[in-house]
Amino acid sequence: MSKRDITVTPTNLLSWPRIAPMLPDLKLIIRELWSMDMGCAGCALVALRPFAAILGLSPEALKSGIEILEEKGLIVTDANTGEIFLRDWFRFHRFNTGLAYSMLKKATDKIESAELRTLVLSSMPAKPESKETAPAKAKAPQPQQHRHTDAVDEQTGALLLDDADKERLAALIAKHGLQLIRKAVDGIRNEGGRPFISTIYSSLNETRDRVGREFDPTRVRGPAVQRIGCDDEINYAAMGSINPANPVKSKF
Repeated sequence: MSKRDITVTPTNLLSWPRIAPMLPDLKLIIRELWSMDMGCAGCALVALRPFAAILGLSPEALKSGIEILEEKGLIVTDANTGEIFLRDWFRFHRFNTGLAYSMLKKATDKIESAELRTLVLSSMPAKPESKETAPAKAKAPQPQQHRHTDAVDEQTGALLLDDADKERLAALIAKHGLQLIRKAVDGIRNEGGRPFISTIYSSLNETRDRVGREFDPTRVRGPAVQRIGCDDEINYAAMGSINPANPVKSKF
């Protein structure tokens, strides 16, 4: 428990309905009682003469003021032991942890007045439940997860996720033929992949591009000069390049 846990003073103490109409000397007494170290239990021995000297009051005036505060229900005193208990102490000190509560119990054992000790024990907050004894919250039942299994097309061996994939596969077969689709599926599996419809699309596009590059009729093998037309020859000559058919020296 921190020091503030046992010395906290209500910020609106002097505005309480029981305190606001009081005389300044009474407000001074109750404020000082809340400001001093009253221990964990809010009950402590208060020597009248030293306390009166701190406040700048006579012992008689202090004694009279304490009696008035007790009549207002703000404190409880025991004249035999000289102890004072702040009645509203546990409104501001909750002792919500097991360690703080055990410190509070030890503090009550030190109260000399049996009457005040009984009052403190009856005013204390309930003992907080430990994590071990607190009732476990019932866990909400988790929805059972169904493992999805991919359907395999018997004709091609392609993996189908839904009915839409069946329609896409039928369109591929109609466009490229069954044999080409099977070949694409086998190629994907040989490379360690899974032949989903999207993967088959990519494989077919790669095959088409590769075949197009290998058999491009516009690509003519031979010396570069043979693929140059007349216009190109003129341009080369104008630019100062050498045309093998009609050599022209470079201007540069």
